[in-house]
Amino acid sequence: MSSIPKKWIEQIASSSGDDDFQNDVAQITSKSMLKEITDDMPSYAWNYNESVIIRNATTLSLMIQNMALENPEHLKNIGQSTLRLATLWENLARLHEKMDPVLALMNSAVCYQLAGYQANATCLARKASKIMKNDNSTSYLSSLFLQRHFLQLRIQCQQCMQEPTETDNEFEVIRKLGLASLADGYQNITDYFLRGNESSIEKAEKSFSNSEKLFSELFMIEDSNLVRKIRSLVKPMIQTSTWKILGDIKQENLVWDRYLRLLARGIGDDLLQSTSISEIWPSQKNAIDSGLFNSNSNKVIKMPTSAGKTRIAELAMVQMLAKNPGKKCIYVAPYRALVSELEDTFLNLFGDLGFRVSTIVGTYEQDPFEKKLIEDADVLVLTPEKLDLVLRSHSELLDDVKLFILDEGHIIDDDKRGIKLELLLTRLKRKLINTRFIFISAVLSEETVQEYLLWFNGTAEDEIKSDWRPSIQQHARFEWSSRKNTGLLRYEPRKENKLIDNFVPGIITHKKYRIKNKESGRYRNTVFPTTAKTQTAAELAYKFSDLGPVLVFTTQVNWVLSIANLLLKRIELTKDIEEQLPSHFQHNDSRSLTISKEWLGNDHPITQLLQNGIAIHHGRLPDILRRSIESDFRDKKFRVIVSTNTLAQGVNLPIKTILIHSCRRRRMDNTQEMISVSDYWNVAGRAGRAGQETEGTTVHIINTPEDQADYSYYLSQRNKLEHVRSALFQILNDLAGERLSINSLREKIDAEVLALLMEEGGFDSLNKVIDEIIESSLVNFQSKNTSEIKLLIQGFKTISEKISQEVPAEFIGVFSSTGLSSSSCLVLKNFIELNSSTIKQFYNSPSVENNLEFLSMILDALSEIIEMEPISTFDGDVLDLLKKWIMGDDINELISSVKSQDKTEIAKFIEEYFGYKLPWGISSFLQIAQKIFNISEEKVPNEMRYLSSMVKYGVPTYEASWCMMMGIPFRKLALRISSKYLSLSNESEYSKFIEWISNIDSESLQKDFGIKSPFLEDISNALNRNGVNPLLKNKIKLEEIIETPLSITGIRFENRYVVANKIKESETVVLSRDYDNAYDRNAIKVFSSNKSELGFLSRNVAQYLAPYLDCGIEFNAKVFSIIYKKIPEIEIKINTLPNYSSP
Repeated sequence: MSSIPKKWIEQIASSSGDDDFQNDVAQITSKSMLKEITDDMPSYAWNYNESVIIRNATTLSLMIQNMALENPEHLKNIGQSTLRLATLWENLARLHEKMDPVLALMNSAVCYQLAGYQANATCLARKASKIMKNDNSTSYLSSLFLQRHFLQLRIQCQQCMQEPTETDNEFEVIRKLGLASLADGYQNITDYFLRGNESSIEKAEKSFSNSEKLFSELFMIEDSNLVRKIRSLVKPMIQTSTWKILGDIKQENLVWDRYLRLLARGIGDDLLQSTSISEIWPSQKNAIDSGLFNSNSNKVIKMPTSAGKTRIAELAMVQMLAKNPGKKCIYVAPYRALVSELEDTFLNLFGDLGFRVSTIVGTYEQDPFEKKLIEDADVLVLTPEKLDLVLRSHSELLDDVKLFILDEGHIIDDDKRGIKLELLLTRLKRKLINTRFIFISAVLSEETVQEYLLWFNGTAEDEIKSDWRPSIQQHARFEWSSRKNTGLLRYEPRKENKLIDNFVPGIITHKKYRIKNKESGRYRNTVFPTTAKTQTAAELAYKFSDLGPVLVFTTQVNWVLSIANLLLKRIELTKDIEEQLPSHFQHNDSRSLTISKEWLGNDHPITQLLQNGIAIHHGRLPDILRRSIESDFRDKKFRVIVSTNTLAQGVNLPIKTILIHSCRRRRMDNTQEMISVSDYWNVAGRAGRAGQETEGTTVHIINTPEDQADYSYYLSQRNKLEHVRSALFQILNDLAGERLSINSLREKIDAEVLALLMEEGGFDSLNKVIDEIIESSLVNFQSKNTSEIKLLIQGFKTISEKISQEVPAEFIGVFSSTGLSSSSCLVLKNFIELNSSTIKQFYNSPSVENNLEFLSMILDALSEIIEMEPISTFDGDVLDLLKKWIMGDDINELISSVKSQDKTEIAKFIEEYFGYKLPWGISSFLQIAQKIFNISEEKVPNEMRYLSSMVKYGVPTYEASWCMMMGIPFRKLALRISSKYLSLSNESEYSKFIEWISNIDSESLQKDFGIKSPFLEDISNALNRNGVNPLLKNKIKLEEIIETPLSITGIRFENRYVVANKIKESETVVLSRDYDNAYDRNAIKVFSSNKSELGFLSRNVAQYLAPYLDCGIEFNAKVFSIIYKKIPEIEIKINTLPNYSSP
């Protein structure tokens, strides 16, 4: 290292770490936050000099940029200093006193980028762009670059490449040349980031340098400086680019080349607003360096929330699929919400790669759809219970699985699901000896990580660990000051600002509202908030919502409702005194509001909360409503959500502030328990979603000494997470302590022993290997006592012997495939045998009426099955409710008909019992019946085959259940679409139905069925995901596409046929990306030579070609053939232009 950079490094570290400098920074940070939250700035003796701070920060920033220009390696020595500068510029922008906010935000974005916090740079550039005009200025183009909106940037740059006019004076000529040079630089550098074209890098640097020089000649200092800042970023960005780090792998396989192109253009539905994924984060680089691509080793990934774990898993999945054509990857997610989120994450990307993504949630109901989904899927995302069902009933479908990824790996200690999950993974490990396993968690202790690695034959080197986060996390406590009746917010010191705790004065106050009674005309005074914890949480949520999305976390459902209703009261008080209400608390139009109205009614309290912009989330809400609330929160339809720990279960949402209302919950015996340290930090880790917020803040509300003690405890234990003990280990302890009888043990493991008996071929075979099975389970690696393990082994042997004696050998397989215990299966077997003649009649004469009678009989049989006991209660007649449900009765009318019970309880009962438990029971009943009657699968009538699905979705026909399975969200709409299919087809076959519905385009959905946004987009995407593009699946090369005539679709709409009838063979047509298409992100429009719209390329062809067009490849096209009629049929052929080079 030369002497100058060394001196600069020392000076930067010294200046940015100086106590006086940090003192000033802390004051600015505190004051900027207060300014954002309240108009009533509390009095405080602020003593910083902003002009001096700006001058010093500018000098330091310039030194850092010069070092980056000379050698990006120097940045590694000044990371914390650069990060401090980034946060300082960000707070100066918030403060908006002497500093132009756009300039401050851009300075902050540049510093964040140089510090290695790419997501924060993107976030602040987005904020800056919202302030400035879309005028193609230097600032605006640069903000697009820092946002990684490369496709939008390239469009904007085209507009800047203009020749000076004769009327332009000398200044204007040079200014336009400077802007054109800048645009050319951006065109070239994005050419590199979009397709890895290294020859464009040098061109970009020349253009940027020329632009900087031209602006400097005009004394346009801000523009010249900004171009220099961008120049300082280019080399560091190239060093961390996907093309640089993954380039060698890309050369080996075309799948990787397309994958990198897809990442680079962005993976959202709106590509112009999608952030390009063109760089690898430090945590992801660490994973690659730690052997992520070594397919021979199993891994445990431990990283904070939002640190890029899902992208790391995705990289491993792409590598496996690229290297092993025809093989599968399974991603196991323990929560339905997480499965849904992963589906959204993977669907676009893997679909555009030519791989089919399927998701399956639920328990052990046998669904004919699901077998087909598993067979066809390349990437399968499912719950542990569904994976267990596949292993029990169709284990051959797992033979092609080469990679298992288990998310939220710490749930193995769950007392209800942990035993099943541990034994499932042990069984998979035994069956699939050449399959790779990767565990992911943010909250595993180091001891647990090492035990997992031993369990799956790994070593200490197979741990992938990183503490790096893409956004900054702050932790604070809130408490009331008794002297001034104001709230104080006190931050914990952090690396980049150690003195911040000293400078946070009052943040909320007890406010008196003088409200006039409209009837009496008299006034009353209301104080809000009081010091009550629920009111405090509501007021803080109201205040912090101005800064960004807020999660209020509490441990009990009644507190969720209390806090949400108090926030509603705060909104009403604001309206009463005629103050301006924040727009996010005004009328809300969202998916969740529509669904709440449908399920609960317009006047239900939850509907009213959603109507006023307040979201809630807890386990008693219907799952369909919870999922829609999650989607709406992701889409920024809500600013505040009040939740129990249901949102901490792996779901990633854009949250800036988390308010901890409570961390204690009541046990069944009415005593209190604290949530675990892991759960606390799992919640807190949700603050500061990468790319959405630069920092996340967790505020712990303190009202009592107990609250203070809890806060101190969790803070002290942050790096001392609990040891995750397997559920089998807990059973082992109970056996050793003689607290568990053999009968109680059987209740816990009966269904799992059934599965082992089936897989191992009976008792004698299992008895020989049961020692090996238990000794290869996690429990053995956590227990240090061999004699205790033998106790557990003996318990398994005893129970397997009892089951073998009770269950006829020929029924072991079918009993195992149900997921029920052997005793429950025997109850069903006996019932079926006693009622065999009646049941056979139902099989022989299926109809809607007979199905209802059959369901009545099945309900009687299931009433004795312990697994079928509903979790939620229902006060009315279950059979009557079921009949109305399956006949498709309006859900709100159905729920409202029961006056004695709260609507949310009834809705939850319908969803849990009819949607999950009863379909499981029905499919189990039918499987056992078919075994007894020796009915082969192909002889089962569709009315029986899909009976559990009809109950699950609440529709009277199996065709309507097919619609619901395909993603149609409403029962009435499913009935309409299925009726349309039946009116057009004489054959009611599942495969023909799938082919028909998959070809319904968005225009037909809108015009034929009246579907509107946002459900139109949701349904279009749902239908599209069910197919896979044969061009991509079969790895068709671009040269083959060029040789093939391509059809134009959509001619029948919008009078396009008029244009089509005028076109001639060999006439040139123009291909243009349709980035405004809300239903197909890959859409390509076809225009005639006079720019009249003809239609679209087919969806498959557009999906194939779009990434080429997006990265700047151009095509010319000519009409190849025309069949003239009212709706002409037109085919075209395309050719690439000279800027294409084959990968």
